[in-house]
Amino acid sequence: MAQQDSPLPNATVCDICADFAKCILQVTGKRVKVKGGARRVESTRWTEGRDVFRHHDSHASLVKSADAGCGVCSLIADDFKADGPNGTYSLKLYCFQNNRPVEVVATFEEAKYSFWYFGMWEPHVFHIVKHRPYDTEHETVLDGHGKQVGNPERFYRALPARSDSKDAFDTARYWLQTCNEGHKSCGDSPEAPLPTRVIDIGQPPEYNAVPRLLITTEEEEGYYVALSHCWGGDIPCKLTQDVLEQYRKALPMDQLPRNFVDAVRVARELGFRYIWIDALCIIQDSASDWQSEAAKMADIYSQAALTISAMSSDASTKGFLGPRQRKHVQIHEELAVCGQEPRITDIIEQCSLDNRGWCMQERLLSKKLLHYTKDQMMWECAQGLTLEQSGMHESIGVSRERIYDTFISDFIKLRLDYHSHTTKFDYTVWYGLVEEYRTRDLTMATDTLPAIAGVASRFNTLMTRYPGAFIAGLWENDLKRGLFWGPKPKIERNTRTAVKRHFFQLSRPADLARYPSWSWASVQGCVEFWMKEEHATNEKYQRRQDFKILSVNVALGYDDLMATQVKAELRIRASMTRAWYNYEHDEGYYGHPTQFYKSTDGDSLEEPCSDLNCLLDTERDKPRDIWIVTSVGPPDYAYMLALEKIEEDRFRRIGLVYFPRAFDPEEWSRFQVKEFTLI
Repeated sequence: MAQQDSPLPNATVCDICADFAKCILQVTGKRVKVKGGARRVESTRWTEGRDVFRHHDSHASLVKSADAGCGVCSLIADDFKADGPNGTYSLKLYCFQNNRPVEVVATFEEAKYSFWYFGMWEPHVFHIVKHRPYDTEHETVLDGHGKQVGNPERFYRALPARSDSKDAFDTARYWLQTCNEGHKSCGDSPEAPLPTRVIDIGQPPEYNAVPRLLITTEEEEGYYVALSHCWGGDIPCKLTQDVLEQYRKALPMDQLPRNFVDAVRVARELGFRYIWIDALCIIQDSASDWQSEAAKMADIYSQAALTISAMSSDASTKGFLGPRQRKHVQIHEELAVCGQEPRITDIIEQCSLDNRGWCMQERLLSKKLLHYTKDQMMWECAQGLTLEQSGMHESIGVSRERIYDTFISDFIKLRLDYHSHTTKFDYTVWYGLVEEYRTRDLTMATDTLPAIAGVASRFNTLMTRYPGAFIAGLWENDLKRGLFWGPKPKIERNTRTAVKRHFFQLSRPADLARYPSWSWASVQGCVEFWMKEEHATNEKYQRRQDFKILSVNVALGYDDLMATQVKAELRIRASMTRAWYNYEHDEGYYGHPTQFYKSTDGDSLEEPCSDLNCLLDTERDKPRDIWIVTSVGPPDYAYMLALEKIEEDRFRRIGLVYFPRAFDPEEWSRFQVKEFTLI
């Protein structure tokens, strides 16, 4: 069992907060009930019959006490600093002592009667936490079906002040051991073939040797740790051909970036001998070595015994071990007050690593991850996601969090399904992975496909049927559906009602001209596949219009997962017509209403059609001629491509068009079946 560091000494508190601490101990400890359910308490500030404590009489009084040094008042005042007090009455603390966690809601309102939105939009929530070691007997534990087992303690843990404390390392060791010995879906991995190069950090447990670069043989096997991190610019002391032999003797530990030094320390604390770090194990000034080793990323991360994830560090020089940002105020030898534990989506979204393109496949493919965030550690494996403060995460995919950010919670669920072997791998999964991937950033446009190549490799292997060749990020056997991607809609957060949709603006940097216009790889930004669901391939969805890919002509990058450039054209037969796009019309639910031409070779326009919604990838404020190509689609509506004419019979994709109903005969008469090339 992990051992908790010695608790902090009690904080300086004002008389009111001292009174509050006594009340907390009474209502959460030995609770003496009287007739009617009221609690017998000494403080006159406690509302009889209700769990409400009257704190300072005004916001000014609270701030004055905080300035005088009261730790609890300072914590509460800081929480109100951004928006000011939410009322003009005395500060009231509503105590939810039977909750897990034990929570307190602070408000300057006259009274608060409903908490139906508690935890999502309630801004001033605090936890009463307890100093104790991490132990599954006291934390939330879920079974294989996501149901809670056991009887976890109401109090969350008080987190140690530093991520490099003995308590934190004990918790990490506890997680690793429990996962290896107690998780049926994880288990203790066998020794795996070592990557081409690893860092030998010494023989445990002494670790007397200076870490050095080890060039392995094909037969060598062992347990190794991998590091997932943000480069954040050029990395000092990266591996180059000039220092290769020097690093084989010893690494310059006093010159290495802090992330690498911290990773070595964590690996040693957990008892490993080898660690793989990309900047130190791939020769960075050798294009051939980079191409060769980057192609092995899927194996490197999937075969690692553990991946250390430096989630909150946005550069290699920052480090991820040290003081934590979340403030705890001691009110008793066992209890402390802290701000509300953020939702899991908040924790992940605020981490720099989750915005990095390469990180997606590193996280998906890794069997076990130890995440370091600014406030706490997280453990992620096939059993689920576990937080250092509260135990296994219970809310993957619940409606409240899916409203908040579907990508983050969906990816947690997808990763869980992938490693527990409960996912049926089909094209829908691939399109979902691309959607997640395109929310992230890449430094180099040439990494667009290589950074997802490991996932593509695994997808190709796990597909229930052969997907065909990999062409510019799409699969040849599902190109007809894969062409229909567009800008992802924005969903306004922290609102209680649905809002009008707006869409992310995509861009087409010159560097991405290396990919065909019909591929999602040709744009930068958040995309969504509008026909990704598997039912879109059912027969009833295929007889909407004549849309056929006649041939796929690839001059460069055919079935190349690591392609940094793809030259490919599609020869298509489909019904198409000419239209006029004018951004001055109000944006509808699926884009801007667009006008049909009365004839494809004339200039006379019909009235804007409110049902014909065009959503351009880029330059949405630029009126222009577009060509609309009808697609396969359900009988009552259709998704269509918006094209730009380059020359006779040659077009470039520029967006999507959505038509939410069946065409009437007059509308349909404007379409003609044509053959053309999409570049």
